[in-house]
Amino acid sequence: MKSILPLILSLLFLQIPLMAQKPPNWTRVYTFDDSFIDMDSSRLTKNGDIVQATFRWIFEKPGTFNENPKIKYRTRSEVFEFDCREKRFRLNEFTLIDSEGKVVLFGGLGPVPEWSYVPAGSIIQKLYMPACDLANPQKLSPQDRELIRARQFASRFAARLDRAKDFDPLVKEFFAPNYLAGYLREQHTNWLFNLNRDTAAKATRAELRRFHVAMLNAVYLVGSYMTLKYQSAAEDSLPVEQQIPPDVIRLIDNHSYTANFRRARVGYDHLADNIDTLGRLRSYTDLLERIALLWRSHLVETTTVQSRDPRSGESSDIGEPRVRSCKSECFGLPAGTKLFAVNIAVFGLQLAEINGQMKIVSVGEPDHRP
Repeated sequence: MKSILPLILSLLFLQIPLMAQKPPNWTRVYTFDDSFIDMDSSRLTKNGDIVQATFRWIFEKPGTFNENPKIKYRTRSEVFEFDCREKRFRLNEFTLIDSEGKVVLFGGLGPVPEWSYVPAGSIIQKLYMPACDLANPQKLSPQDRELIRARQFASRFAARLDRAKDFDPLVKEFFAPNYLAGYLREQHTNWLFNLNRDTAAKATRAELRRFHVAMLNAVYLVGSYMTLKYQSAAEDSLPVEQQIPPDVIRLIDNHSYTANFRRARVGYDHLADNIDTLGRLRSYTDLLERIALLWRSHLVETTTVQSRDPRSGESSDIGEPRVRSCKSECFGLPAGTKLFAVNIAVFGLQLAEINGQMKIVSVGEPDHRP
């Protein structure tokens, strides 16, 4: 059987939790695949431009202390001082805590360390920016504050998507009100995947929204499932019958869309064809919705088996926002509008501030340009 996984994924990438309950004093500042960092906003102090902040770094699995491998810990508590004017930092003290909550090492109370400059793009910068922003927001540059807002917005959206596993209830809250109209006005990129532009122009907004949500759900669910289920090259090389849930294959084979548009007796190339009539659009959307329904159940089962740590709160796949601007009108927004590009999970988002609120204006494949 010809592998349908590359075809489904190439189709989905064509042309392209509510926040977990946390103690009230802790604010999430960064999340990795196997750990996360919180800041204790209640212990934030400042003296002029100097801010002192306490962070806790919690790991999924215990680690070892570099200077003494016999010391194992799961939580690292750190007290930093930041010079918000000069963009400098120093680590005043740290505490290592094991899986049972016992302190296994304390470092600090010695000579005051020297200041170091905050390296751009470093983990220290990810701690410095929210600490200085909360303590003294006027000390951050306007662009720093915009980048913080964009990343926080993307983190909220990713967390909500991770919990709902469905774009439909999130569109009204997170997307620009007329984002579909903005898609139709774009001439250089077809943001509606494999939907023919002429057919898109004839469809109602309700039909376009339903198709777009179905496609985004399929992208998200397939990508998330494959990432969780097959995490090694050996697993990824399994026969397609062992990678794709059998009920998904049966659904595709038996759906009316396949009966009407499959060009050969076997194969799935028809899934990547242009959608060139309204009837084909409606049938294709129905197929995507049914695929998403099945794959969502498999993703929930896989997530349960993987026993993901509920304390992580946010999605771990949040890229650092990058600022661009519309050289001419884009997405129905005037020339010069700032766009914030940020990758989450299997998507690349573009955000813009509309009427004082950050909103999503486009969703496509991840953008890895510098």
